[in-house]
Amino acid sequence: MSVIERECTGVGQYIFLNYNNDSDLLMISEDILSIDKLIEIRDLELILGFVGNVNEGKLSNIEIFVNGSDDWNCDYTGFGLREIRLSP
Repeated sequence: MSVIERECTGVGQYIFLNYNNDSDLLMISEDILSIDKLIEIRDLELILGFVGNVNEGKLSNIEIFVNGSDDWNCDYTGFGLREIRLSP
């Protein structure tokens, strides 16, 4: 799998994926993949969330979105994931 395009929207980013061969396929049964994690980027104080969009059973793109601001230039070199802690 490889990234074929990144589109910065000003309030997030779309990352479009390409599958090089069948062994790269990540088959998913849901229409939208959403997990209980946030994206953390070092030196970025904004909170980022994400969803994965699934088309015909495979992850076609990832949408990163900014919570609480529209001031992100989509600049990053790496990121980590942090668990969302839900109160009981």
